[in-house]
Amino acid sequence: MTLRTTYTYVTLEISPAAYDEIAGKLKASAYDHCFGEDGAIDMHGLAITRGPSQMIPVGHLEVGHTAGGEVIVNHPDLQPDANGCGHIIFSAEQAIYLAGLLTGKAMLCREILGKQEQK
Repeated sequence: MTLRTTYTYVTLEISPAAYDEIAGKLKASAYDHCFGEDGAIDMHGLAITRGPSQMIPVGHLEVGHTAGGEVIVNHPDLQPDANGCGHIIFSAEQAIYLAGLLTGKAMLCREILGKQEQK
């Protein structure tokens, strides 16, 4: 395989968490030359591999979706799968209904806390 030096690159936008993790590892390895003036990381000659699965911190929820259009809530206190994460899967309609229920309960809790603070 022959590599050529390039002067242009295609920009792929990634999540801030992924960017920060990659940037931190490159800077820790003295790869400062990879960073453009605009903060873009030119990864010519670098490859990314998938690291080990990480557990979700205690009390932390993650929300995502499946390719089939279902909403997934990941929570560490549920029965874990092979990756150490518990899931609840909702249809889109169920997720919308749940969002309404959660919003209503959160507003009620704010009201209760507000009354307690006034005492």
